[in-house]
Amino acid sequence: LFFSETVVFATFLLNETQFQSAAGASGAHIYVPNNDVTPLSDDSTHLAIHLGTANLNELKRVPQLAVSADTTFLRINAASVRDTSGNTVVAIPDTAALRAASFVEDATAPQLVA
Repeated sequence: LFFSETVVFATFLLNETQFQSAAGASGAHIYVPNNDVTPLSDDSTHLAIHLGTANLNELKRVPQLAVSADTTFLRINAASVRDTSGNTVVAIPDTAALRAASFVEDATAPQLVA
C-alpha cells in the first residue's frame, strides 16, 4: 500500500479495508478481511503487509475476486490508518476502489492435512 506521507503501521486496521472485484460497488464481489495481518515494513509511505492464512483462504472462497489484477480492487475507510501526526487517511469509497498495482497468482497446491 502506498501513501502520500508516512503512516504508522501500529494504527493500521485491515478490517477497515475492503477487497472488491470491480472499481464500483455495483455487482462487485466483496470481502472484508479480519485483522490477521503481519507487517513487512515499518512506518513509511509504503506499507507492506502479509495477509494471514485465514484471510487468504476466505479471499479465495469469494468467486471472481482476486483472480487477476483486473478483479482485485481495494477501498479503505478513514479509520484504516493514521499518519505520524494522528490524522486519518482520506477514505476511498466502494464506488471508486483502487485497482491493484501488481498481482501474484496463487500457485500453491492444496495439501491433505488430516
